[in-house]
Amino acid sequence: MSKTEWQREAAMAAGKPTYSRLKLCKRKHYRSEWHTATGQCVQCMDEFMARLKGEAPPLVSRGYSKQNGYPRFYEGKPCRYGHMSERYTKSGACVECSRIR
Repeated sequence: MSKTEWQREAAMAAGKPTYSRLKLCKRKHYRSEWHTATGQCVQCMDEFMARLKGEAPPLVSRGYSKQNGYPRFYEGKPCRYGHMSERYTKSGACVECSRIR
């Protein structure tokens, strides 16, 4: 059993909702808190829930996203077709426009 699995199992046994783990998640969030039940990064889960509720993602510049290795960014500006959605860091393309195509 790895250290991470052990930490998660110990948190589950203690009835804690989160556990500490110093590691980057798939979306490059460096958080020390992970959900015990799902094993997901707390920040990823918060962003997912915000999207479900229709809330806007946090404002992040393309340069900051490039520097930190994030796949997407959101500056709060509409694309040329009026979509208020995230954009891909690599190309700058609107995520909603890409989804529609």
